[in-house]
Amino acid sequence: FYVLYSGSGLLTFFLAVWPLDRLARHRLGYWIWPSQAIIFALCALGVYLGLIDRFNSWDLAHPYKLTEILETSLNVQQRPLLLTFILGFAAILWVLYTLFDIWMDGAAWRLRGRKARLVPQPPIADQEDWHNASS
Repeated sequence: FYVLYSGSGLLTFFLAVWPLDRLARHRLGYWIWPSQAIIFALCALGVYLGLIDRFNSWDLAHPYKLTEILETSLNVQQRPLLLTFILGFAAILWVLYTLFDIWMDGAAWRLRGRKARLVPQPPIADQEDWHNASS
């Protein structure tokens, strides 16, 4: 059950990030890789803050909670093992997202090929007809 729950969460996350990634690739060019690294690191930090420190997204609306979240986030640097786990989780997310992106590109390529086969193509003339038409 846990694998299905986690897998559906990852799929939902990837489907939310994928369209934004497509837009950003055209605008950022080379800078897409550093921006992806920052995004996945922040997502991994958010998972830590939500699962371990039990912060919620609506806590950002309360100023006293916001300062507590920022303090906790900045204190992660002082705990090397925790920082390693967060960055490791970010790397895992990034690798899994890259695999998802490759799979989606392959699916899109496959669908484009299938659509091209459904459109009737004009017959190719034999060489003899082509030779007679050019003379």
